[in-house]
Amino acid sequence: WSRWEPVEGLEHGYYVDGIIDSINELKIRLISNLDASLGVDVIFDSAWAYRVTNESFRLNLIYQLGLKYGDVFYTKWVFFKVEESDYLNWLSRESYGFSNSAEMAHYCLMGAESFVDIAASTDPVVNLIKL
Repeated sequence: WSRWEPVEGLEHGYYVDGIIDSINELKIRLISNLDASLGVDVIFDSAWAYRVTNESFRLNLIYQLGLKYGDVFYTKWVFFKVEESDYLNWLSRESYGFSNSAEMAHYCLMGAESFVDIAASTDPVVNLIKL
């Protein structure tokens, strides 16, 4: 796991406000925990798969990250890239290896109360927004 800072000016706390999955893109809107008038749009045009999970069902992940990196690593940040990803390995098994040809990266947005895992071939466009 590594912290990912796609643009400068990101805060350390966001919650997932909405996800729009259209034919052309996957758009995830995050809202600041500190100022509800500030947000971030994360837009993938090459998302192959994603999952949204309530943090209550990711307690083992939280525990493992705390052991490996310390609690501040994940509690003070939202945007991550995952190497040697169990999620990408699962996609590979489920697709009989087809997903390997897409050269995907695993992005994880650890928002307050929900985590979004995204498998994508290219980095997303990330925009700071004023609501």
